[in-house]
Amino acid sequence: MGIGIYLDNGPIDKQNISDTYQGTSLPPQVQAIKGHQTLCLKTGKQFIQKDNKQVFLVPVKWKSADLDPLFPRRSEDS
Repeated sequence: MGIGIYLDNGPIDKQNISDTYQGTSLPPQVQAIKGHQTLCLKTGKQFIQKDNKQVFLVPVKWKSADLDPLFPRRSEDS
């Protein structure tokens, strides 16, 4: 389960928030996800992860159209 956010200067590889922003302030996008409930896939219980060493940033390839709900998408048949 993941939350997609765009970061100008995110990590190149998977890295936890604590290591990525050690000694600097967190970007607003990362601050915004702090405190969100998370689902434990093992127990099925929801909880808030407070340990930044357990919250990971994982880079993905994307296009701006993938994130913009107003951007017209081409259908698979086109």
